[in-house]
Amino acid sequence: MAMTIWETLGIDATTDESAIRRAYARQLKLHRPDKDPQGYQQLREAFDLAKQYASNAAMWQDEEEDEPAADEADHSEVTLSSAQDYLRTLEGHHDIALQPDWQREALEDDAERFSVRLLTDEMPALKALREYLDHELPDALDARAVFSLALAQALSERKGITRSLVSEVSDIMGWELDGYRVRHIPHWVVEAIEQQVALSEAEEHWAYLARQSTNDRQAKLAWRLLSGEVKRVPWWAKLIPGFTQQLVNHVATIKYHYPQLLDRLNPELLEYISSPHFLLSWREVAALWFWGVAAWLQVRVAPAMAGQAAAIVGSLIVYLWVMPLLLAYYEQGKRSARAVLPLLWLLGWIMLAIPLFHLYEVVFSYPPVYKGVSRVMMLTAVLAYPAWWVISRNRHQWYAMPFKGVAFMFMLPVAFLQQFSPIITAVGVIILPALFTHVLRGLFFFY
Repeated sequence: MAMTIWETLGIDATTDESAIRRAYARQLKLHRPDKDPQGYQQLREAFDLAKQYASNAAMWQDEEEDEPAADEADHSEVTLSSAQDYLRTLEGHHDIALQPDWQREALEDDAERFSVRLLTDEMPALKALREYLDHELPDALDARAVFSLALAQALSERKGITRSLVSEVSDIMGWELDGYRVRHIPHWVVEAIEQQVALSEAEEHWAYLARQSTNDRQAKLAWRLLSGEVKRVPWWAKLIPGFTQQLVNHVATIKYHYPQLLDRLNPELLEYISSPHFLLSWREVAALWFWGVAAWLQVRVAPAMAGQAAAIVGSLIVYLWVMPLLLAYYEQGKRSARAVLPLLWLLGWIMLAIPLFHLYEVVFSYPPVYKGVSRVMMLTAVLAYPAWWVISRNRHQWYAMPFKGVAFMFMLPVAFLQQFSPIITAVGVIILPALFTHVLRGLFFFY
């Protein structure tokens, strides 16, 4: 047999809306929306029907007040008798506190219900929240404050809330979370919400990395290393251009943006990333190809330059791949790095001076020769300011200055080609070394 609305609410039939609200608040604790959705739905329907019954009864009472004056005397006596009974009740129970027309427990339960709906069905729940504030929430500042705080606390305990959801709710509730001062809710609740949002974003990033592992074998290996399924980086993986840098970028992103995930990372991978390691990128491979082909083409024309060509290619390998390791070991205080670094430091300045020497030689000897000195002085004046600017900006790392300069010189052709589309870049890396041979012969080779 189906229960009546009054049995569902646990009270006798009444037109007192306050009694109906109190009964609803009591029953709501037993039928929470997240634990007993069917019971909650029945309770909510019974509550709505009971309120409708009380409203209709009040409307009927107003119609009776419009009857002839003969009935008004009787009605007055009834009203007076009811008032006297109420006064007698107050006299017999002095500890009865006058209650507002809303209950804190009911508002807190409504806030809990909305926090669940907002996570399961965001857009309809946001619309329902606006309607609740406009039509169902009691018209009292204290009631709104209680509901606002309860909703904020409920959201701060919900895993999976997003920043966009919190922003939408903040706009509806007037929390002004993006402003300098937050309204209506204490700072510790705001911090709890921010922690939940950050945790949700971290979980989403971790899920994104897992989804990326299905794209290709390299992404799958990166995910297995990050999650610890594979403990150590295979030696052959270190030779894949860009792979080690990809791991470094993943760890850096998690470290600075999602620190909640650090405990999930592979400890051996973290140890590998924190130590100096060999990095191979496609840009550096392209630079090696560019300079290597240009040097090979020059040697085919002039075999006597084979030694100089080998020195150029060897220097490129040293300054692009060996020097970063030496600098890292130098900063760690390794004795071997401190012994080798001064020699390479001096060699770096010499390598930077070689193209500058050839450039001065061309400027000085270009006809008419008698203007050579003035042209050299003019070129020196032009180069003085950029040279001073570079040195002043890097003086705190004076020991790395020539190494950065040589690396920049070797990477300059590839950096220029990267300004264009990938197709033009690829074609340029294949074709332009033949033209670059003339630059290589004029600026770096000695006859």
